[in-house]
Amino acid sequence: MFDRNRIRGIIPPLSTPLTPEERLDEAGLRRLIRKLLKVGIHGMFILGGTGEGIYVTNDVQKRTIEVTVDEVAGRVPVLAGVSELSIARAIEKGRQAAASGADVLISMVPYQRPMTQEAVYDYFRALAEGTSTPVMLYNIPYAVPTNIKEDTIAKLAEHELIVGMKDSDTLSHVTRALMLTAGRAFRLLCGIEHDLLAGMMVGAVGGTLATANVWPELTVEAYAACAAGDWPRALGWQKKINEFTEVAYQVPFITACKYALSLQGIYGPAVASPGGTLTDPEKQIVKDWLVRYNLLER
Repeated sequence: MFDRNRIRGIIPPLSTPLTPEERLDEAGLRRLIRKLLKVGIHGMFILGGTGEGIYVTNDVQKRTIEVTVDEVAGRVPVLAGVSELSIARAIEKGRQAAASGADVLISMVPYQRPMTQEAVYDYFRALAEGTSTPVMLYNIPYAVPTNIKEDTIAKLAEHELIVGMKDSDTLSHVTRALMLTAGRAFRLLCGIEHDLLAGMMVGAVGGTLATANVWPELTVEAYAACAAGDWPRALGWQKKINEFTEVAYQVPFITACKYALSLQGIYGPAVASPGGTLTDPEKQIVKDWLVRYNLLER
């Protein structure tokens, strides 16, 4: 049985390396995973938003899980994104992910139309029970039409297979969700870079910080300071994360992240269509960003 206490620390949403033909660049994925494991990343969240999970083909989804599970070899947990438009499709994808070795399934609310909170509850309960696999909620209200309300989270946290949540909502939402799930071993990860320190001060167990793809050491150090309760040191790291993130989001982040990783020699810059490419001025912003923080040689 999976130990939910392994869900902690920095679990970045991995960027998915693609060839120009939009197939999985398996060697590139292995290089990225090795880079992250080398500096002490605590888990791998694949096929999320940064990983273009809802855009890549079924074959790329399946191979991404298989390659990640093989490369990680049990050293850290693997969280696989299975976001879908219906319960039936999510369960089918979840069963495939579990069969491929994923430790935990993580899903947004179905994203085509608004849902009642009762329907949100039914969706996640059905996903957990239909796959017999640990499930995490992925709350990202700026990207989908339905927010997972705190009372719904508390109700879902009572289910033995629903083990936690990535919360990309406001810090007040994170705080109230933690208050309502206290004592239930519900593992909450902050989904917003700026909220890591404050979130961990009120009970979050880590964060899913996308910028860790490019500079993982920064986020690992910040988490270590928070976990040790060294809040002055953690504040220093949080300030650096905020500064780094603000530069990163001057350009389309998923495309910029892949371009940055290509400059670091990890893999090429291809994104899933219709993701587009960076303009020359945007590419220069990314190059300057890496040079500013001495990240080109990593």
